[in-house]
Amino acid sequence: ALHLQLADHLAAQGGDQELEACAEHMLRADVGSRAVEVTLRAGERLEIALSFSRAAEMYQRALPHAQDPGQREALLDKLASLLEMTGELDRALAHATELQELRPLDPEVGLRVTNIQLMRDDFQAADQALTRVELLVDAQAHATRAPELRAQVLSRRAEVHLLRGD
Repeated sequence: ALHLQLADHLAAQGGDQELEACAEHMLRADVGSRAVEVTLRAGERLEIALSFSRAAEMYQRALPHAQDPGQREALLDKLASLLEMTGELDRALAHATELQELRPLDPEVGLRVTNIQLMRDDFQAADQALTRVELLVDAQAHATRAPELRAQVLSRRAEVHLLRGD
């Protein structure tokens, strides 16, 4: 109850200065989607301040509280991105893979998984992921982004062959 009171007090102050503390208290008060919402805002502020590791830690702590599928996807997306950026590739891949399970028809998520696998030098897994992405792009040929996605697939496939020494 005390954490919720502190979070409410900080939220009533308005402004972004206390968002991180507010999110922390909301997470400790276990107020579900409300805590996740504030955590997403606080994490974005940390990202703007280039505090990527702190933002990732905050998103990670919010993940068990995310019951709403959209919030869970947003957290997974941010975690995969930040962890990839900070070089924590195993964790980045785990979050990107979970996101891919939630969005199996999203070729951009598949490309992210592929990119992480390339960074991990797992060329066989990257090649398999590219095949899945290619099928998705072909199935969505009518989509406005299909030509761009197809170009990314070809680029990544060339990268796999180059790095593998084919």
